[in-house]
Amino acid sequence: KVDDLKAKARRLDKIRQDLDQLQTTLGQLDKSEQALARRKQAGDDLQKEASLLESNQSQLEHDIADLTGKVHLLETETGAKCPLCEGDLTPEGLQLIRSKYVAERESKTAALQSTGDQLAQRKKDIDAVKGELEQAEANLKRQRGTVEGGIAVLKRELAEAQDAEKQIAELQEKIAEVEQRLTRQDFAVK
Repeated sequence: KVDDLKAKARRLDKIRQDLDQLQTTLGQLDKSEQALARRKQAGDDLQKEASLLESNQSQLEHDIADLTGKVHLLETETGAKCPLCEGDLTPEGLQLIRSKYVAERESKTAALQSTGDQLAQRKKDIDAVKGELEQAEANLKRQRGTVEGGIAVLKRELAEAQDAEKQIAELQEKIAEVEQRLTRQDFAVK
C-alpha cells in the first residue's frame, strides 16, 4: 500500500503540469470562440447586406415596371397633355419624354442586373460562412469536451495524489513514533 501511495505522490508535479497545460489550452479555446463570435457577426452583417440588396432589387423591379407602363402609355395615347402647362404635347415632346423614360428604364435595368449579381455573391458568401461556422463550432465543441474531460480527470488524480501525500506523511509520523519507542525500548501499547 505504501508503494502505491508513493507512486501516486510522485506523479503530483506531472499532474500539476498537465493540468496547467490543459488550462492554457482551455484559454486558447475561449479565444477561438471569441473569434468565432466575430465571424458570426460578419455573417450576420452579410445577411443584412443581402436583405438590403433584396429590398433594392424589389424597388428597382417596381420602378422598371412603372417606367415600362409610362412608355407604353406614351406610345398608345394620343392628345397627351403636358403635366406642367397642360398644353398639347408635340410629337417631338412626346419623343423626348419617351426617350427619357426609356433611358431611365435602361439605367434601372442595369442597376437591377448589378444588384442581382451582388445579391448572388452575398448569398454564396453567406453559405460559405455558414459552412465554416458549423464546422468550426463542431470542432470547438469537440475540443472543449476533450479538454474539460481531461481537466476533470487530472483534478481527480491531483486530489488522489494529494491524499496519498497526506497519508504518507501520516504513516511516516507513525513510523517515526514507533522507531522512537523502539529506541527507548518503550513497548507498552498506547
